[in-house]
Amino acid sequence: RMQVNNSARRMAMLPSDRRAMVTNAFRDLRAVPLEQRSTVLNSSRYQNQFSPDERGMLNDMLRVEPYDPAR
Repeated sequence: RMQVNNSARRMAMLPSDRRAMVTNAFRDLRAVPLEQRSTVLNSSRYQNQFSPDERGMLNDMLRVEPYDPAR
């Protein structure tokens, strides 16, 4: 829970364009089946688009459960 709170604070401190990209990626990744998220998050597409810190934030936020599945 502390990691998630820390990641949420770090995400809020990102420049607005990066914060929007991370937020959109979070929404997209929520639609990915749980067992495939790590693979997608570590794909070359995400490695090229997001810094290791940003991918860490996404990973922390995606580990939180329960949450409403993406619709």
